[in-house]
Amino acid sequence: MNEKRYYRSQEAANYLGVNEKTIRKWARENLIPYSRPGGKILLFDKRDLDAFIEKHRGK
Repeated sequence: MNEKRYYRSQEAANYLGVNEKTIRKWARENLIPYSRPGGKILLFDKRDLDAFIEKHRGK
């Protein structure tokens, strides 16, 4: 089964367990990488989401 590589903002927010407004804020603040093909829709690479989780993991 093929796993999605790119998530829209709502899907990425669900993946990280946060609100969509939060992930959009993080994107605006350059805390998490995103792409904006076509201008409006934000796309997040699953590898970047996983790296974000790893970076912010509790010790």
